[in-house]
Amino acid sequence: FFVNTLALRLDLAGNPDAAGLVGRARDAVLDALTHQEVPFERLVEDLAVGRSLGHTPLFQAMLIWQSQERAGDLALGDIRATELPIGQPQAKFDLTLSLAPAPDGGITGVLEYDADLFDAATAERWTGYWLRLLNGLAAQPTRPAATLPLLDAAERDLVVAGFNATAPAAPAATLPDLFEAQVARTPDATALICGAERLSCATLDARANRLARHLAAEGIGPESLVALALPRSTEMVVALLGVLKAGAAYLPLDPNYPPQRLAFMLADGKAARLIASNATLATLQAGGAALPPCLVLDDPGLQRHLATLPDHPMTGAERIGPLHPGNLAYVIYTSGSTGTPKAVGVGHGNLTRLLAAFADRIGPDQTMLALTTLAFDIAGLELYLPLTRGARLAMLDDAASRDPRQVVEAIRALHPVLVQATPAFWRALCAEGLDGRLQVLVGGEALPPDLVAPLTALGPVSNVYGPTETTIWSTAQPVAADQPDSAIGRPLPGEQAYVLDAALSPLPVGVAGELYIAGAGLARGYLGRPGLSAERFLACPFGPPGERMYRTGDLARWRPDGTLDFLGRADEQLKLRGFRIEPGEIEAALRSIPGVALASVQPREIAGETRLVAYLVPRPGEVAPPAADLRQALAARLPDYMLPSAFVALEALPLTPNGKLDRRALPDPEGVETGKRYRAPRDPAEALLCRLFGELTGVARVGIDDEFFALGGHSLLAFHLIARLRGELGVELPLRALLEHPAPEALARVLA
Repeated sequence: FFVNTLALRLDLAGNPDAAGLVGRARDAVLDALTHQEVPFERLVEDLAVGRSLGHTPLFQAMLIWQSQERAGDLALGDIRATELPIGQPQAKFDLTLSLAPAPDGGITGVLEYDADLFDAATAERWTGYWLRLLNGLAAQPTRPAATLPLLDAAERDLVVAGFNATAPAAPAATLPDLFEAQVARTPDATALICGAERLSCATLDARANRLARHLAAEGIGPESLVALALPRSTEMVVALLGVLKAGAAYLPLDPNYPPQRLAFMLADGKAARLIASNATLATLQAGGAALPPCLVLDDPGLQRHLATLPDHPMTGAERIGPLHPGNLAYVIYTSGSTGTPKAVGVGHGNLTRLLAAFADRIGPDQTMLALTTLAFDIAGLELYLPLTRGARLAMLDDAASRDPRQVVEAIRALHPVLVQATPAFWRALCAEGLDGRLQVLVGGEALPPDLVAPLTALGPVSNVYGPTETTIWSTAQPVAADQPDSAIGRPLPGEQAYVLDAALSPLPVGVAGELYIAGAGLARGYLGRPGLSAERFLACPFGPPGERMYRTGDLARWRPDGTLDFLGRADEQLKLRGFRIEPGEIEAALRSIPGVALASVQPREIAGETRLVAYLVPRPGEVAPPAADLRQALAARLPDYMLPSAFVALEALPLTPNGKLDRRALPDPEGVETGKRYRAPRDPAEALLCRLFGELTGVARVGIDDEFFALGGHSLLAFHLIARLRGELGVELPLRALLEHPAPEALARVLA
């Protein structure tokens, strides 16, 4: 059998033009032919290796040039060969393109595909792309080959316009307009539930109007920024509405964040005012932050003053300037790749159009439960959707909103019709025995397939996707119990999604590219950082003049039905427990610690959960600081969700031959170094705690002095620990007890 298989590798470096690509292909073939006598099995000892999940296949596509005569025309003396049918052909490779000369002087061929991987429609599209590419190579030999169009006019229109043919966006409005219109319709309806407090629409509106007048009298209005550092309470909602009614935008400050980070946000955002409580103000002052003029909402003097102000809605003339849908509504800080957090500015029109897209999810006399910290942008949907739809906003306090058991109890007591959370928190709720009927919104990170069945058992599930820069959510996908997959759905009304290549050209159906979002949700940009805004918010080539689109950094592809598949990140950004994390910010913080020369932060699977692991190289002649010191130094600058679970000291970071970090050569952490000398448990209570600490954090050996959070534990794992103790001992451990006694020895005394 006088044929052999040759492995061909084409060099596409430097973006060659069409003529250059043909020349490189010719050189590759001629080079391979000089070695054509080498049996292919010498290259691959066992073809099964080519199918192993542990190896990249040597090849996946086969090209056959069939230049010999057909067997039916082959005469061997008096013997004539006859072709015999062999039934249904079996694909030997993923793709096989067989070509042969045609009688008319042209070329004829067949594309064979593996039906386990592809369908007929996909193969049909590929033949079209290939023929279009050949025509492009012939017609434009000086054009870069990578920019030659694969799509015909009809498919280009499909992926650009057809898949974005959503309902138009609602008319732009301001949030005060929507809320005040709802108050006028249902003044006596319950608007807000927080613990034992219940406020009607009219009462909530009146309190917010008084605060808005006070702010306006102090010169606060449109485009002013007011920082909010308040516990989850009715006062927090009053403050939010009061700031928005004054025309200003709010900057949420989570009092649980490190004081150094809060101080940066206040200074970088140039907040004109700070609204706080006595407790949160003390926290900020203890961190040494330079504070703007402050309103302390639980100050009796301020409350007496606010009670004297008119409580009806402000007129436009009472504001220091007119309020338009384009004015800023809020600013949210996200992690920054350069080591500095960046502030995303979102307008009223962006927010109210998002609310309109979800308006049919809830109605009058229904309840939505708000669980998310105000510093996470998805809180905007939880807070304002019920308030503008005549529904009840139910809010838990800070401690209860983080405790899965208390959240489950609240769902059973309040019967909300709509709840939104990240996959990690939904998993914790399901572990607590969540039941009942409700609408589930799940987003913030990829939806794990094994979570689909528990969620769909609760009711209709929507997998939602969207960066902060496109106002909370941009796409939504109904999730079926029997079809767990990676789809993030279609664009919401008024939104457009584009899957593009590096040249910003639309990619065909099924081809992975970078996802860009345009339309009604597109934020203003990054506050005070025009260069970064210009880098991420680009001119949109598919819309009217002046249209922009946001480069998400996420990889996606279109399905034939117009839904989007999420395929991960195109850069190093991470999503953990719903929070967006730039490893570069953590690395910069590590390098600022004395003794650390180089650092790399990578995601690793530990105890069944993705965690952050910090790899660091000490300065020449020095020893890496202990893990406890590193964690303490980082905790002063970064929120807890950005703290690495483990620290690994290396002599040098491994590099690839081209000088880039070799991530695959980084070792897995063998253990978590806490700086404590190991002491074994001495009684059953200590033994139980050491075992649970180890199972939850992935640490093989836990001593009675090893602290839970130093081992890599975080707030959500803390509630898992509390649930495990409840199940094994029948005791209810308060979270505060774990915070105050985080080591097994001390915690065992509390349990006793």
